[in-house]
Amino acid sequence: HRHGILALEINRLLSLNWEVSISHTYRECNFAADFLAKKGHSLHFGTHFVDSNDPGLRYWLLYDVMGLFQERSVICSA
Repeated sequence: HRHGILALEINRLLSLNWEVSISHTYRECNFAADFLAKKGHSLHFGTHFVDSNDPGLRYWLLYDVMGLFQERSVICSA
């Protein structure tokens, strides 16, 4: 898989001698992470640094700090 190396690196980092907690958060409650994930789709694979003054990121960080969120719509089919 093209992301296999990334998965191996995540596992290596998790196995180091430190305490790590991973939890799932829906994108509707974490706008900044959703913004960065969408931005990452247009970049080549590798490590990238984002300027903390990026207007889009600052906008969504403000939403997250204020605790704003969107209702999550789920459509179930029978």
